[in-house]
Amino acid sequence: MHKTDHNGALTDLMSREEIKIYTYDRKLHPDPSFRKIQLENMKLFKEHNAFRTEEVENLFLDANINYVKYKPLKSEEYHFYIPSTGDLHIVNTRGDMRLLRDLDQYLALKEIAKIQGLRKEERHYKNDKARASMRFIELAFNLVDELYPLIDKKAVEEQKQINIILGPLESLTTKNVYVEAENKNDFLNARIIRIGEKPVVNFDYVFADQGKNVLENIYIITKAKFPDANINIFHYGKVGILNPDIQVEAICLPTGALSERKVIEGTPRIHPIYNLLESDKMLMGLFEELIGEKAKSGTTTDSTAVLRQKRKNLELCLSAGGDFVDMEWRSMSTNPYMNYFFAGVGSDKPLKGKNLANTEYQKEKEINVAEAFKEIIRII
Repeated sequence: MHKTDHNGALTDLMSREEIKIYTYDRKLHPDPSFRKIQLENMKLFKEHNAFRTEEVENLFLDANINYVKYKPLKSEEYHFYIPSTGDLHIVNTRGDMRLLRDLDQYLALKEIAKIQGLRKEERHYKNDKARASMRFIELAFNLVDELYPLIDKKAVEEQKQINIILGPLESLTTKNVYVEAENKNDFLNARIIRIGEKPVVNFDYVFADQGKNVLENIYIITKAKFPDANINIFHYGKVGILNPDIQVEAICLPTGALSERKVIEGTPRIHPIYNLLESDKMLMGLFEELIGEKAKSGTTTDSTAVLRQKRKNLELCLSAGGDFVDMEWRSMSTNPYMNYFFAGVGSDKPLKGKNLANTEYQKEKEINVAEAFKEIIRII
């Protein structure tokens, strides 16, 4: 159903109430009573861009400022609220696109939730937005560099392959998996696991350009440490549905990608994604057998943020051949020297009124995909 509420610069694919739900779950305290306090008293929305959580928390500790530290219901990042001043502090450890999403949510709090007089401040690493962007790349390099010494070097050299899995860690269960090392990291949680005889680097859910930064550094460091190893990239997570013939909950395999920006400019080009789950028909058959259903192949369209999606733009993407909408696949699939195994679970269908605020995500499907990945890694 088309949403008729006027939301200004924000999406016209959600009602005002749905924008509130989406934003509250990602920015406010999970306790409803504390949320009420925030909505009544919030004065400042301050973004700390490209800082670590402890760096921001130390500012409060050094100044003897009392604060409430929490994770919103649908966010893995810690937020800080100062009750005495009504200041909400957000720490962006992830990437440039995360900053855009956070600033969209500021607009939602100010314009949709009608928090009167809510101000916004941005504090960039070294007071320089460009240096902040570079720090995200450095954080990705440092994380991969910390993990690789923990990998069984002999196994990688003998097998001539290294397997990387990216997706929500809670969906990749430790059933029949040995966890060899863990790295709790506010840039991105990760661990080294063993599936059968195969060492695997297992990253948590990546957000937009964060995935690209991680994969670029995986390639750089792998080729330095294991020059003869094939690099297999497995990625799973949520994907929006554009194609009216594909249902929410479908398992989606991207075979090409569109740039939403180029579609809007009138110069659409579908860039191929060499997804082995689709191009290798024997592997595709095995994958479908493991998940217990037929997968849907198609073209994905990149998106900067949910709250920026506009109906007319997504309709243009659909007309240009887009079947799905996501934030990672196009930017993660550009290196021809890595092997890609990408599968997503249909989480929403924005052109049909099913959005992330009103549609329940089928986590069991995501777990099934992760389990299938584990079995494929055992045999490749």
